[in-house]
Amino acid sequence: MSRYIDIIAHIISIFLSIKFFLSIFLSPQNSTSNGKFIAMHMSRGAFTKLLEFICRCRLVYLFTFYRFNSDGGSRKNMTDDVAILYVEDNFENRILVMRVLNAEGYSVSFAENATEALAAIDEQDFNLILMDINLPDIDGYTLTAKLRKNPRVQHVPIIALTANVMKGDREKSLDAGCDGYIQKPLDVDALPAQINNFLVR
Repeated sequence: MSRYIDIIAHIISIFLSIKFFLSIFLSPQNSTSNGKFIAMHMSRGAFTKLLEFICRCRLVYLFTFYRFNSDGGSRKNMTDDVAILYVEDNFENRILVMRVLNAEGYSVSFAENATEALAAIDEQDFNLILMDINLPDIDGYTLTAKLRKNPRVQHVPIIALTANVMKGDREKSLDAGCDGYIQKPLDVDALPAQINNFLVR
């Protein structure tokens, strides 16, 4: 609501600015001392350019303000109800992903191993699962294959996050049931867009 009030206020200020400057040149004798000074020392051509400049500045600000707030609100609404499970045994990686995705409005839960992952899935519905391949108990490939047999997450996107860069690793992830593959070390700038791409498929 405050966004729309600000927009209306700026529109009104544009019209008031036009009215003020027009009153200076149409009725200079009735203007304030500042108005008379402007009328005496500024030509009509300069006045027109100044007025145009002021209006352009206000309109550019108005457009930028509205676009920024509109996009931000839409983005937040899109991610507010998205729950992500990150299966990862490395504490630093968990904190990094949590900070990046929380900043985008996503809700992130963690599981350090396959046992915790299976328990989390039984307790909560998730929109996407990020799967580390090198887990301490069973590897991410095996866990992913197991999850694909679970009706609760059978159609939930599972994305492999791994430092494995050997030839065939990507294919192995897809064969296990992963929907995609993101290589470590993670690019924190690209990660939100990568996550969003899998969510909108």
